[in-house]
Amino acid sequence: MSYITTVSGKHFDPIEPDPRLFDIEDIAHALSLICRANGHFKHFYSVAQHSVACALEAEARGLSREIILGCLLHDASEAYLSDVTRPVKALLPYYLEAEERLQKALWEHFIGRALTEDEKKAVFETDDRMLSAEFYRLMPEPCGDEWKELVRPVDLSRREPEETRRAFIELYEKYNDGKDKDTMKTIYLAGGCFWGAQRFFDQFEGVSETEVGYANGPSDQTDYKAVCASSGHAETVRVRFDESVISVGKLLEYYFMIIDPLSVNKQGEDEGVQYRTGIYYDDESLLPAIREAYEKEQEKYDRPMAVELLPLENFCGAEEYHQKYLVKNPTGYCHVPFWLLNLNKKES
Repeated sequence: MSYITTVSGKHFDPIEPDPRLFDIEDIAHALSLICRANGHFKHFYSVAQHSVACALEAEARGLSREIILGCLLHDASEAYLSDVTRPVKALLPYYLEAEERLQKALWEHFIGRALTEDEKKAVFETDDRMLSAEFYRLMPEPCGDEWKELVRPVDLSRREPEETRRAFIELYEKYNDGKDKDTMKTIYLAGGCFWGAQRFFDQFEGVSETEVGYANGPSDQTDYKAVCASSGHAETVRVRFDESVISVGKLLEYYFMIIDPLSVNKQGEDEGVQYRTGIYYDDESLLPAIREAYEKEQEKYDRPMAVELLPLENFCGAEEYHQKYLVKNPTGYCHVPFWLLNLNKKES
């Protein structure tokens, strides 16, 4: 799996982001060293300085905490992906897809929930207003019309990176108020072949990230060849979700739609211990809701379900070619009926 090394030493994959590795210090450091306009402004003016200016403008307009943080973090993806100038970015659909996925995960992680469409609109309007001021004043020649109305005077002077980094962190801490991560949860679901299961869960609002891997086997290191040779691991999807948007009970209601809960070590055409079904957790706070959903499903049957309900053990991510397999290979095998893969399309 490809990754970048952040200033704090984390190995971070920007294409399949793990929110557990997000670090506000990494972001503030990187953005304070990245120059706007590909370095073609009259003097050094960082992405972090632009982000702080946008957040202060939102604050001056009396906008919500979520919009202020949304403005502060609206370019946070550039700390992990760098940036591509807009005329070129428009020609790179895969880059746009990766940027959107990463930015959404960043907002959900640090704000505590997904932004609404109206909140995102307010963030981007503030961004455009600030860009118009910056480009009018800082390009070698006036670029566009004089800038759009701003509520507060904007400081476009050159600032030292360390000064801007501190301002970024201070503004984040002012509005964070300990609310990041509060509503972000993770559950691990084994439901037969993980290709279709991942594609299924990716469609739901509130699901910020999924990763396919191997869980509840005898070791924390394995690979697909060993799993297929009955290593004891189950093909599993790690689902990170915002419980203020989608509850664990609702996720499990969907989960039971794609499995036969009475089948032992077999789902669809796939047979073997790796295809067993299971609900695994590493967050005890989810257990009451998990049990409630499990017992509700069990009431439908006159014999015990074959779905394991256990603490998570030894999860390790699967090889890169398995990640988002059905996105890379739309005609690939899937035991989940096609109509279920389009049950609840996310807003674009």
